[in-house]
Amino acid sequence: YDATVSGGGGGGGEYEVQLGFGWSNGLVMDLINKYGDRLAADDRFLPDQVVGKPLRQASQSGSGSNSVSTAGQMMTGLIAIVISIAAGYIG
Repeated sequence: YDATVSGGGGGGGEYEVQLGFGWSNGLVMDLINKYGDRLAADDRFLPDQVVGKPLRQASQSGSGSNSVSTAGQMMTGLIAIVISIAAGYIG
Protein backbone atom coordinates (compact mmCIF):
# COMPACT_ATOMS: atom_id res chain seq x y z
CA TYR A 1 0.00 0.00 0.00
CA ASP A 2 1.30 3.43 -0.90
CA ALA A 3 0.01 5.96 1.63
CA THR A 4 1.12 8.86 -0.58
CA VAL A 5 -1.10 7.86 -3.53
CA SER A 6 -4.81 7.45 -2.79
CA GLY A 7 -5.97 4.13 -4.20
CA GLY A 8 -2.50 3.25 -5.45
CA GLY A 9 -0.56 0.09 -4.73
CA GLY A 10 2.79 -0.14 -3.03
CA GLY A 11 6.09 -1.42 -4.30
CA GLY A 12 9.71 -1.81 -3.35
CA GLY A 13 10.75 -1.48 0.23
CA GLU A 14 11.83 -4.12 2.69
CA TYR A 15 9.32 -6.83 1.66
CA GLU A 16 7.98 -8.20 -1.60
CA VAL A 17 4.55 -6.88 -2.53
CA GLN A 18 1.94 -9.35 -1.27
CA LEU A 19 -1.84 -9.47 -1.06
CA GLY A 20 -3.18 -8.11 2.21
CA PHE A 21 0.08 -6.56 3.38
CA GLY A 22 -0.50 -3.00 4.53
CA TRP A 23 -4.29 -3.30 4.64
CA SER A 24 -4.49 -1.50 7.98
CA ASN A 25 -2.77 1.56 6.52
CA GLY A 26 -5.18 1.48 3.59
CA LEU A 27 -8.17 1.16 5.89
CA VAL A 28 -7.10 4.10 8.04
CA MET A 29 -6.36 6.26 5.01
CA ASP A 30 -9.76 5.38 3.49
CA LEU A 31 -11.59 6.18 6.74
CA ILE A 32 -9.76 9.50 7.04
CA ASN A 33 -10.57 10.27 3.41
CA LYS A 34 -14.28 9.48 3.81
CA TYR A 35 -14.96 10.73 7.34
CA GLY A 36 -12.11 13.16 8.03
CA ASP A 37 -14.43 16.15 8.07
CA ARG A 38 -16.46 14.52 10.88
CA LEU A 39 -13.57 13.21 13.00
CA ALA A 40 -12.40 15.12 16.03
CA ALA A 41 -10.05 14.41 18.91
CA ASP A 42 -10.61 15.93 22.31
CA ASP A 43 -7.73 16.55 24.68
CA ARG A 44 -9.13 14.71 27.70
CA PHE A 45 -6.17 15.27 30.03
CA LEU A 46 -4.99 18.36 31.77
CA PRO A 47 -1.27 18.59 32.62
CA ASP A 48 -1.86 18.28 36.38
CA GLN A 49 -4.04 15.17 35.89
CA VAL A 50 -1.40 13.38 33.85
CA VAL A 51 1.53 14.12 36.17
CA GLY A 52 -0.33 14.55 39.47
CA LYS A 53 -1.24 10.96 40.43
CA PRO A 54 -0.10 7.50 39.40
CA LEU A 55 -2.82 5.56 37.53
CA ARG A 56 -3.44 3.09 40.38
CA GLN A 57 -3.85 5.88 42.91
CA ALA A 58 -6.13 7.82 40.57
CA SER A 59 -8.35 4.80 39.91
CA GLN A 60 -8.66 4.06 43.64
CA SER A 61 -9.62 7.62 44.47
CA GLY A 62 -13.13 7.00 43.15
CA SER A 63 -13.19 9.84 40.63
CA GLY A 64 -13.32 7.45 37.68
CA SER A 65 -12.36 10.13 35.16
CA ASN A 66 -8.64 9.37 35.35
CA SER A 67 -8.89 5.59 35.00
CA VAL A 68 -9.41 3.47 31.91
CA SER A 69 -12.31 1.02 32.16
CA THR A 70 -11.70 -2.68 31.72
CA ALA A 71 -14.79 -2.90 29.52
CA GLY A 72 -13.33 -0.28 27.19
CA GLN A 73 -10.04 -2.17 26.96
CA MET A 74 -11.86 -5.43 26.24
CA MET A 75 -14.00 -3.77 23.56
CA THR A 76 -10.92 -2.30 21.89
CA GLY A 77 -9.26 -5.72 21.82
CA LEU A 78 -12.39 -7.38 20.47
CA ILE A 79 -12.76 -4.79 17.71
CA ALA A 80 -9.10 -5.28 16.71
CA ILE A 81 -9.60 -9.06 16.50
CA VAL A 82 -12.80 -8.74 14.44
CA ILE A 83 -11.13 -6.34 12.01
CA SER A 84 -8.13 -8.67 11.65
CA ILE A 85 -10.36 -11.67 10.94
CA ALA A 86 -12.49 -9.70 8.47
CA ALA A 87 -9.37 -8.51 6.66
CA GLY A 88 -8.17 -12.10 6.44
CA TYR A 89 -11.38 -13.11 4.68
CA ILE A 90 -11.27 -10.11 2.35
CA GLY A 91 -7.82 -10.72 1.06
